[in-house]
Amino acid sequence: MIAFALLLAAMAAFLASTIQTRLWLRGLCWIGGVAALTYVTYRVVAFGDHRGFFHVLMDAADNLSTPKQSVLWQSIHANSGSVVASIRPLADVLLVIATLAAVSALAAFSKGERLERLVRPLLYGLIGAMIGGSFALGVMALGLGDIVKTRQYAAFMSKDTIEELVHDGDTFRLGEVSLRLYGIDAPELNQICIPANPNARSEADRQCGRRARAELVNLLRD
Repeated sequence: MIAFALLLAAMAAFLASTIQTRLWLRGLCWIGGVAALTYVTYRVVAFGDHRGFFHVLMDAADNLSTPKQSVLWQSIHANSGSVVASIRPLADVLLVIATLAAVSALAAFSKGERLERLVRPLLYGLIGAMIGGSFALGVMALGLGDIVKTRQYAAFMSKDTIEELVHDGDTFRLGEVSLRLYGIDAPELNQICIPANPNARSEADRQCGRRARAELVNLLRD
């Protein structure tokens, strides 16, 4: 968190150095930003265990003549589906950002440049958030860092998608994640069961795994 805060401070210092004011003050802001950036770089290289992206870039540079042998190319080739699945939920957030951009642009429909000068930096920031968020999620989905196990999931099941989300009587999927119900041990999907009652040994009774899945679908549907 400290490194993240320092990165934000460095970006703010660089932004402040572009303001038309005294040259020595702009230079001081720039030097402060470089100092914060240098310290964060030192922390990451010397003490961080999350340098996977740097290592991948160096590996790609070492394999310029044979790019398909690099970790970067192999990650993109193998995990492209995961990247798409990770970025797709971001569409809702991007829609909100685009709506804010539309409202801001409409507000700038006025005489003079006063309001436009306020709106343009906001639009730049919104566009940067869209591009940066997509890029960051893409890098994470490529598996270029430590694997973090999520503890909380947020998703919606509809009646149209529930059939494909439920795997068996105790397991369903949310995106790329397989979740198992706690305290439940249902038959596996293709498990065959022999009822104790000889009169109930029909084929439908034998398919207990599929019956368990159908029961979980019914429970989740409503």
